[in-house]
Amino acid sequence: MKSKSDLFELIQSLDKNEKRYFKIFAQNLGSKATNYIRLFDAIAKQHEYNERKIKQKFKGETFIKQLGVTKNYLYKWILRSLENYHNSNTTEQSLLSYQKQIRVLIHKNLLEQALTLIEQATDLAKKHYKTSFVLDLLLLKDTVHRKLKFKGFSKKQIDYSYQESIDYLERYKNEISYALLRSKVLANVFLKGFQEENNLILQELMENVAMQTAPQNQTALAQIYYFFTQSYIYFSCREFEQALVAYQHIFKLFEEHPILKKEQLEIYSVAITNTMIVARSTKNNGLVASTIKKAEAIKHQVPISAQLSLKIMICINQLYLARIAGDRLAIDKSIDNLKTIIDTHQNLIDSANHIYLKGILTFAYFITEQYPKAWDCIDELWEKEERGKYPMLYRGLHILKILILYELDEDLMLPNTIQSTIRFLEKNGALLKPEKLF
Repeated sequence: MKSKSDLFELIQSLDKNEKRYFKIFAQNLGSKATNYIRLFDAIAKQHEYNERKIKQKFKGETFIKQLGVTKNYLYKWILRSLENYHNSNTTEQSLLSYQKQIRVLIHKNLLEQALTLIEQATDLAKKHYKTSFVLDLLLLKDTVHRKLKFKGFSKKQIDYSYQESIDYLERYKNEISYALLRSKVLANVFLKGFQEENNLILQELMENVAMQTAPQNQTALAQIYYFFTQSYIYFSCREFEQALVAYQHIFKLFEEHPILKKEQLEIYSVAITNTMIVARSTKNNGLVASTIKKAEAIKHQVPISAQLSLKIMICINQLYLARIAGDRLAIDKSIDNLKTIIDTHQNLIDSANHIYLKGILTFAYFITEQYPKAWDCIDELWEKEERGKYPMLYRGLHILKILILYELDEDLMLPNTIQSTIRFLEKNGALLKPEKLF
């Protein structure tokens, strides 16, 4: 562990089943199990890691005297329990198990048995679009062929195996090329943000040879990587219509390859999230509604972090549709849902998303004329140290303060608030014509 909070973050990431499994698995620790489980439970109950309170709770007990060592040991045992818990839960784990067994059989010179497992594992890998595993298994098959001195195999079979290996090598190369290009695009977006100068870099990436033509003759996964990369470039450059076309290609590919959708839920969920943003930005309310249904269908299938993102986006877009329809009951329900998400997922929401969500909640309270609650949210956001990083959001909040004071007939506070707003807008180069009227 590099940070004092690593253990806390790991424990907070566990779901109920994983926690229950760890406590059973921890019995392997023998007489020490009780203390590790007690420390595990104490950390699990914290909403924010506080080592001082942990030391105070277990003051005088032997294991707490070397808390750093104890935490490190507990951290490793949790990882082992997770590895064991998920050992047979994924295709990757099954294929890794196959690979180990095959290598053991080859080492023991049980080559015919190894070939049988290779065929089983290769079928599984192909079914689940695991190109890298297929390639490795084909190489293991070649190793067995050589050890058998190709006995019992015709030249046609050997030539077929050779060509199949070459084909999968090319497929894997293409998939990796698009995956790395995707990472390069995402790195530019995450590190530099949605800034105009960054658009030039993204446009240059779009001119990359690999992005010139759609890879129809390549694997479904390579095509998904291609359209995902393309969609992110368009999305980042605010070219929403082109982004939507790319997202439709992604959804079509996933519909044609349902197993691949299950294997690549992260990409599928990001495509859904971004489609909702694009649909809302282009006022395509029908697409907003249909994409919400897609999100609802998978929100419990994706990892916890992705679940949170989907829940947030579903809530925000439901609020948007309710506002368009003027449905006050639906608006209130969406606001309550959003507040619940913020309150119950504090440990999983980073500072940037917390500011973003609180900003949305503030505007939601304002449009429903809950001015005191909107003001309380603004007060909380005003205390954030990172507020200088979000000038557009805080520009809106400055103006919102003026409107709230006006609605509440707080005439004494208005002049100073107007002046501070003007200073903020001038400093950030955001004093537009409507604001100049003040």
